[in-house]
Amino acid sequence: MKKIHSITMLAVQIAAGYASLLITLGLVSYVIRQGNRSMDASQEETRKIEEVRSAIHSFHYKLTELTLLGENVMEWDGHDYEQYHAKRIQLDSTLAVFEKKYEDTISESPIDTVRQLFSRKEELLRSIMETMDKQDSVNQ
Repeated sequence: MKKIHSITMLAVQIAAGYASLLITLGLVSYVIRQGNRSMDASQEETRKIEEVRSAIHSFHYKLTELTLLGENVMEWDGHDYEQYHAKRIQLDSTLAVFEKKYEDTISESPIDTVRQLFSRKEELLRSIMETMDKQDSVNQ
């Protein structure tokens, strides 16, 4: 009877060992799965940030190009103005896409203000170009 009792106790201990092993494996599996989910979320957030950074870089490049183009307005002719206008429209389109795509991140007001400022700047640069053309006509 003692032998049966000790065999039964040994079986219970083995079963308890297997149960604790299964619980431990389940917990390890859960922790790994949660870590993977967290890593996937981080990678998705990183991808979104990279996308915004790329869009901002594109905007900044076009902005710089447009600004430099306006620097020599005193020497412009009609072709130069058309080139400036095309680049300003391109920048405006980029801002419109940026505004629509990231409307949950950035409010409309600053983007609309920048678009209006560049439109007004184009009008002023055209006025300067026309004034310089008139002055050149008078001087000749």
